[in-house]
Amino acid sequence: MCELYGIISNKPISLNESLKLFYKHSAQNPKGWGLSYWNDKSEITIYNEGKSANDSDLLQDILSHPIESKVSIGHIRTATVGLMSDKNSHPFTTNDCTGRRWTLAHNGNIYTGSQLLPFRDKQLGETDSECILLYLVDCINKKTQEKGNPLNSKERCEVIDSITKDLSQGNKLTLLIYDTEQFYAYTNIQELLYVSSQEDYYCFVSVPLENSFFWNKVPLNILIVYSGNEQIYHSQDHGNEFLKTTPMKFHNFTL
Repeated sequence: MCELYGIISNKPISLNESLKLFYKHSAQNPKGWGLSYWNDKSEITIYNEGKSANDSDLLQDILSHPIESKVSIGHIRTATVGLMSDKNSHPFTTNDCTGRRWTLAHNGNIYTGSQLLPFRDKQLGETDSECILLYLVDCINKKTQEKGNPLNSKERCEVIDSITKDLSQGNKLTLLIYDTEQFYAYTNIQELLYVSSQEDYYCFVSVPLENSFFWNKVPLNILIVYSGNEQIYHSQDHGNEFLKTTPMKFHNFTL
């Protein structure tokens, strides 16, 4: 399985130490890496490489300079099928019809999800994860067009809540998403997303980092949403925990 990393804060914090600890796990996840973070103008800096983070001169150069941000999403890839390529490396990012930029990283597998199939011809790479983002933005666009105005905070939460409830049925789904204002976290797999609550921020990881933080499991089957270091949304339990006995129908997506 891949590993995720996410930070959401109410003020810029230094990311270098936690990123270095996170990318140390690349020996077990050598099929690609990615990193995104935002400045105070909500402008994204994003890097993706289809190689092990341990072999990346680019990443070493990035981490040799101070990185401060309120928000970051990182990913290291373990691919069972599919090419090692920049286009298959998370996180993925695109704009909705209002110009809002959405960024997503995924850990898991999509076995059943016909709603994602129309986006196979629209994606740049080969992964189910990119299709999830395209499907998500398509849903946001449809709701926006129905309303005739951009969706507000609660409405965006409700759309993502509906998507995670739908896609978590029969699939392995752990997601970190950022829409330039709100940070979304979701998992339906035991012990594949942890969170550490600090004074000014939350840090999310798939595998606890080797630091002094105390790590808690993120609640299963529940979408949680943050603005800065304030939790603004907590869904009901979707009840779609993925178990080893869950029936699987493979749609030939790749991680």
